[in-house]
Amino acid sequence: MNLSDRTYKNFLPHSLKLIVLFISLYGLTFALAALSYPIFSSVPYDRSITKSGLYYGLLFSIVPYFSIGYWVRNQPYTGKIFASFSLLFILFMEKVVFIYILGIFDTLPSHGHNLLLQSGFNLACEELPFYCHPMIYLVFGTLLAAASYLTAFLVKENPIHR
Repeated sequence: MNLSDRTYKNFLPHSLKLIVLFISLYGLTFALAALSYPIFSSVPYDRSITKSGLYYGLLFSIVPYFSIGYWVRNQPYTGKIFASFSLLFILFMEKVVFIYILGIFDTLPSHGHNLLLQSGFNLACEELPFYCHPMIYLVFGTLLAAASYLTAFLVKENPIHR
């Protein structure tokens, strides 16, 4: 478990690549969800928060994390430390930083309400219905995202396709 100086130097560029990749995949997943949701439901997504929240939440927990897990697996410097860091980093960016930034942009909470995360979830709920159930998304979304990432990272390629 020796980490060389070169390994530490790889964390910053790796983090920046993860951020760009995750934002790109989030945007593509949003487009995929918005275009495919009408196929499954005649009710608009903002009229059925539970149904659309489940559909959007599944897509947003699987597509970006599976893709990033596959990408991390194919990096030349990837090891257990980078794999763990990558998963924890993107989970932290999505589940905490994104919501916190939205909470800052929302109107400032009143004196009795100092929860920026709560106002961030309320603002995110307007466009992404899975944020309307924050505890469900934080618990089950995190578990599903981690499982998707680990599946892509750990599954060996089929030797027939080599």
